[in-house]
Amino acid sequence: MQTNNILSASLIDLIFDGRNKEYGAYDLRKTYSQRIKKSLVVTILFVSMAIGGGVLANSVKKAGSGNYVSNEMTITEIAETKKEEKIPEEVKPKKVEEQPVKTEKLTPPVITPDDEVKVPPPSQNDLKDARIGEIKIDGKPDDGIDKPEFPGVDDGKGIIEAPVKKVSDEPFT
Repeated sequence: MQTNNILSASLIDLIFDGRNKEYGAYDLRKTYSQRIKKSLVVTILFVSMAIGGGVLANSVKKAGSGNYVSNEMTITEIAETKKEEKIPEEVKPKKVEEQPVKTEKLTPPVITPDDEVKVPPPSQNDLKDARIGEIKIDGKPDDGIDKPEFPGVDDGKGIIEAPVKKVSDEPFT
């Protein structure tokens, strides 16, 4: 480049002075401002079309779309018929008197000579189908299933209500 043209030359011409201008980098840098302008115009057009389309779609209502609400109300009178219903008396379940379970009296083990034993402990064969208790009861043999008895819990109704939880008014700490 000549010295008279240096002040009037563009920056890109100064950078690429004496280099290969046909390689592609020179052309990309030379047309950079034109490409930026084109991309901004295309982006602005695309965004304005998207916003305009949304506004236009909301402003035009489709016929028959949505729910139709009528202000009319129709009241139909229903004739009341009272029917006397017989309320069944509460049937309490019959309590089945169960035969008590066979129990053997517990004898605490005390080491004594055989001749001085007054009441011998029950044998293993006696304890096989009996429970151990405070007194000896003859009854049905023990089947090994415990049946809990809570007298007065359901008062013979067969319904056990859940316990009511108390909620305190005091602040939680």
